[in-house]
Parts: sequence; structure tokens; C-alpha cells
Amino acid sequence: MKLAKMLKLFQKFDASDERVRCHLYEQLNLAHHKLTTKEEKSVIIYDHDSNVSFYNIDRFMREVKRTTHLPYVKNKKEFYVSNFRCRLICENLKKISTWIQHRKADLRYSPYVELFYQTVLTIGYPDDNYSYPINALWMGSMTIADFGNQLITTLRARMSSAEFKKKLRDQYENGFRQFNSSVNYVSYLLSKYSKLLHIRIDLAYDRSLIESDEQGLSFLMDSFTRFRKLLSRKDGCFKDLTGYIAHIEYGRLKGHHIHMSLFYNGHKRRQDEHIAHQVREAWMKITAGIGLFQSTNLDRHIPVCNAIGMIKRGDKDKFNCLVYVIWYQVKEDQNLTFKYGKKQRLYFRGEIT
Repeated sequence: MKLAKMLKLFQKFDASDERVRCHLYEQLNLAHHKLTTKEEKSVIIYDHDSNVSFYNIDRFMREVKRTTHLPYVKNKKEFYVSNFRCRLICENLKKISTWIQHRKADLRYSPYVELFYQTVLTIGYPDDNYSYPINALWMGSMTIADFGNQLITTLRARMSSAEFKKKLRDQYENGFRQFNSSVNYVSYLLSKYSKLLHIRIDLAYDRSLIESDEQGLSFLMDSFTRFRKLLSRKDGCFKDLTGYIAHIEYGRLKGHHIHMSLFYNGHKRRQDEHIAHQVREAWMKITAGIGLFQSTNLDRHIPVCNAIGMIKRGDKDKFNCLVYVIWYQVKEDQNLTFKYGKKQRLYFRGEIT
């Protein structure tokens, strides 16, 4: 389903009904996965650092789960790639030794990445299978292709286990709780103020100026802590701020960054572009000039589902679009593929008083 059609379908629902939201969340996630899979199916992303490797492992595992074919089939003499759908899997099988080298024992991984490492370290792997032809012998009479087929079969079996399904379900339910909590929070703000001015921003940093993503995340979180202190003061560009929602994610291009929605009292504040510029200045000051800032309110084009600017109580279409924006911020695959600690917080919002 294309994004535009997905949004039109979404706008027909009553997102204010909590029972409907669960169905919406599920359908949006499914449509997003289909769209992402179609766009990325033929894209090979090179593992220039460990964080990209974790991203690629997660993507690889999802593709293994989606497909049913073995990557290699054998004619009378030798193996060959079974079909085009397995191309991404076969290309990633060549990266296993690199992925193992990038593994860090002190990190907490997503269910997909964790299962991959557990499986490969249990059954073994060729030391440098990137340079081996698929028909080369690896162990005894087992070829590289035999190893690839065995690994894929084992991974699919383990992804079908009750234990793994529970981990995915827990992750999904946590995402839905954040989504539902955020929608209830915005509903509360609209019931209290009747008009909200919505500023949509992304906060990040220049990765070229920081040595590692681990240091980058630490810098981002320290900067965001100071940023939230400014929010709590509610003066300057944050005067008449009524609330906010924020979520941290990792992207292979941006690294760690923060999706954030700021909500102002719409009876007192109107110039969303002016406020967005002021918020940008505040972020750049906090980050000593190495921060990156983006705001939908400053973009020239109007989004397909427009939830920026003024939102009035009772405007169902705009509220549904806002719910879509919230879903995008906390959607299922926004969960980090790795964390530096068990208590690392990814989701923030204001309080209901």
C-alpha cells in the first residue's frame, strides 16, 4: 500500500476511540513494513561501523522471517542463488564475520540482533566467508552454501519459538503503550486548551565532529537534558508551552536523533515559523554549534497529512493527522537495535496535571 493511500485510509478512522487505536497502530505498522521492504529490497548498505552492522542485522533477520526460500539451491554439480528475493539474504550472509567482529558484549540488543548473535556463535561460522565462493568447502564436506542454508533454517526455527515471539510481542506492546499514552496526552491538552500550536522538530548533532556513536548518544542525551530544563522554565521561545512528546531513534544516515513535538497554547501563540526559528537557536546554543535541527514547520511544502501549525478541538481530520505523526515517532521499528544500558530511556512526554 502506497503512503498516500495509507493516509487516506487512516483518516477515515476515529482516532479518538482508544479501541480503534490498537487496530490503527497494527495496520500502520504493517503498511510501513511493506513500504520499507519494497524500497530497500535491492539496497545493499555497507558496514562501515558497528552501529550500521546492528541496523543491517535487524534488517537481515526481518527479511529471513518474511521469506520461505532457502538462499541457495543445488543442481547436479553446484549451488547457485535460488531466486531474486534471496539476493539481499545472500549478500548479507557474506558479512557474518564482520558482524561478529562488531559485536560488543556490554550492549543490550533488540530481539532480532540478539537472536542472530546467539545462533551464529552457537553453530559457528566461516572466518572470512565474504571472499569464499559459495561452492567452496568450509568444514568437512560442508560448503559455504550448505552453511548459509543451515543458518537460515536454524534462524527461522528459532524465530518461530514461543520465547522469541513473546519478546517481539513485548516490544510491540511497549510501542503501543507509548503511542496510546501520547494520543491520550494530546487529547488531554486539547480538552484543556481547545487550540494547540504544534511545532514538529528533529534534534541531532554533526556526526563528523564526534568520534563514535556512543559518545554521540551521550552528547545528545546531555544536550537534551539541558533542552528539557529550558522547556520546564516556559520562558523565551518556550513561553506558553503546554506540553511535548519526544522519542530517540537511530538511523544509518543521521545516527542517534530525536523526533519531537512541541505544543503551545493556541490562544496565545500563533507564529509557528517564528517559534521554530527561535527553538533552533536555543538548540544550537546548547550544543555549542554542532547540533543539527530540522522542523516541518519551516519546510516549504505542505505534508500529505498536515498536522503542523494550529490544531483545534473538534477538527477530526487534523487530529487524525496528528495521531499519524505520533505513530511515526513511536512506531514499532523505531526501537533501537541496541542500547548502552538497561535503563536507557527512549521516550519522553510532558505530564498530565
